Amino acid sequence: NPILVNSQLHAIKNFIKGNLGQTLNTEILMRIGNCSKSKLHRMFEAYCGKTPGAYILEERMVNARNLLLQTDSNISDVAYKTGFSSLSYFVKQFKAFHNCTPGDFIKKFGK
Repeated sequence: NPILVNSQLHAIKNFIKGNLGQTLNTEILMRIGNCSKSKLHRMFEAYCGKTPGAYILEERMVNARNLLLQTDSNISDVAYKTGFSSLSYFVKQFKAFHNCTPGDFIKKFGK
């Protein structure tokens, strides 16, 4: 049922956006979408073109970029607010996603 899938995916995506600073894993997303692990992955592949994990990482990176553009941004705070417990892992992921470190990003685009 496409309407059901759409509402499940919408609920999951909204939950992800609202909880980027929290632990987000397959079990939590299955509960929010009331679906199996295989259905969760099928929905994301079909409608988002990526795995749930890749979708979460992309949302976290977009959020991190927006937070870093705020004048009082602190890289450690941004890492924590976007769900990373390790600053070095955040920097590594940010660099892989944006082709620059958070510090370089702030220098280039910050105020």
